[in-house]
Amino acid sequence: MNLRYLTIALSFLFLSAPLAAQAQSREARQDRKEARQDRKEQRDDRRDLVEFENLLRDFDAARSRRDMGAMRDVDARLRRAMRAQAKESRREVRRDNREVKRSRREARRDGTRDDRRDLRDDRRDARKIKTVQQRYEDVRRALEPLYDRYDGRSLSKKRTLVVELVDLARTELRLNRQERKEDRRERRERN
Repeated sequence: MNLRYLTIALSFLFLSAPLAAQAQSREARQDRKEARQDRKEQRDDRRDLVEFENLLRDFDAARSRRDMGAMRDVDARLRRAMRAQAKESRREVRRDNREVKRSRREARRDGTRDDRRDLRDDRRDARKIKTVQQRYEDVRRALEPLYDRYDGRSLSKKRTLVVELVDLARTELRLNRQERKEDRRERRERN
């Protein structure tokens, strides 16, 4: 009888080992994919910051020269940048939601303290990113009626909004850096 139970236990052990290795392999692939996505987001965020800083510089230069052609060019570039930012924001929010779902599955499946902390971190990161993305959307809506308007009040308001875009890009870059740091810590804990 004991031999029978021992045989069953050993069979189960040998059959479950490849499944555990497969799950670890899947997690490792997912971690590498997330690391690549994080690096891409970091590059995109740096590019956005440079773009908004250049727009602010060009806006100030055109305004000081009262160069209407340059102001129209800044408006066109600003519109394009805001459309691209809206698209990027939707993509980032979807990605963060997927990451939260994955962490939730891991926390349910494994139930370790690390998995619960990772889920908490991912939820917090997703909330912060959603807040930043919502603010980008608010700025985009506030800019809409100001395009192609060049009176003093409109220009002042537009400049304030472009300065806010620069600040948002810096915030997003900082949040992304923080998220990458947390992801590296999570990978080290798993290994």
